[in-house]
Order: sequence, then C-alpha cells, then structure tokens
Amino acid sequence: LLEREREAGSPPNATVDGSFFTFTGFGFLVNGTQLPADKFKVVKATMAEFPALNGQSVSYATLLFPNGTANPPHTHPRAAELLFVVDGELQVGFFDTAGKLYTQALHVGDMFVFPKGLVHFQYNAGAGYAIALSAFGSASTGTVSLPGTLFAVLQLTTREREAGDFYSFAVSPKCNEREIFWPEKFFRRTSSPEKNFPATVLIL
Repeated sequence: LLEREREAGSPPNATVDGSFFTFTGFGFLVNGTQLPADKFKVVKATMAEFPALNGQSVSYATLLFPNGTANPPHTHPRAAELLFVVDGELQVGFFDTAGKLYTQALHVGDMFVFPKGLVHFQYNAGAGYAIALSAFGSASTGTVSLPGTLFAVLQLTTREREAGDFYSFAVSPKCNEREIFWPEKFFRRTSSPEKNFPATVLIL
C-alpha cells in the first residue's frame, strides 16, 4: 500500500503519514468563503488533486450553481456519477445510447445517478444558489465536454420558467448560436413572451 502511495505522488524517501490521506479542498463549503456569484464552478478531488486516490477507484467533486447557471452537456468515460443535492434545486438529465432524454427536478436531499459514459447535464432553474456533491467510481473519471452549440435549454413560458420546466434540443446547423430549431420553426433569443416565442433561450 505504501509503495502505491509513494508512486501516487509522495516523494521517494518521504514518510507517509495521515496528511497524505487527507484532502482539505472542500473547506470553503463550511468556513464562510464567498462562493462564485455568476458562473458555474466545479471543485474536484480526483487523483490529480488528491494523489492518495491512486488505485482506489473513487473520487469526488463539489458543483456550485449560481441561479441560472448550468454544467453543460458532457460525459465521464471511466465512471458513473452519483449526484447528491446539498442546497437549492437542480434540473438534471442524461441521454441514453438510443438518444432518449431522461430528466428530473431535484431538491435538497435528492440523489441522481448518471450512468457511465452517457451525455448528461445539470441546470439551476431555482430562485437561489444550488450546491451538489458528486461521487465517482474512478480516481480519474475523465471529462469530455460537448461543443456548446450542440445543445440549448428552452423555457417556453413564464409559468414553465417559474416551475423550472425545461427541454433540450439539438441546434440546427443552419442556426447561429442565438437561434434554436423547434418543430420546423426558428426562434430567436427574446426577453418578452411573444406568441409562439420562448420567454428565454439559454445556449449551453
């Protein structure tokens, strides 16, 4: 075991003690540190940040979502992800290998699993901040991000926006980044709920 830990990042002749097996990078959650106010942020505890995880087949991440932010569509080729909502609300979803979309509204205390290798995302549609913890079955999950122009989040009405309902669609190659394809029609980004127009279009 100690040989493995030295290979994982401890100096060759160093004495391995308890500090090598300790990660303090999530302390900001409890010590009053100001959280990001306008952008999604992920803080990881993988083998890269926590060398003691080498060979242990586990890792962790803290996901921080200011209101209206998203963790864009991506995959983890080497592990499933088990997400636990600590604070706030999240809309989450993934696509299976046949292209079927599974979505769910999550609240504090809820847990959701994203199967290994499948495209998935999370979005904070709530009124406040959202925080989630994710556990992985690999010390080095790998993250493959999809181009942001491939997916969009569409909120159709003010009522649906307040309820947190949302849908994902592929963007037509004919669209620019401010347009979305929706049943044979193109909708441009708009802040007013005009007839047959979405109240908000968020490009992930």
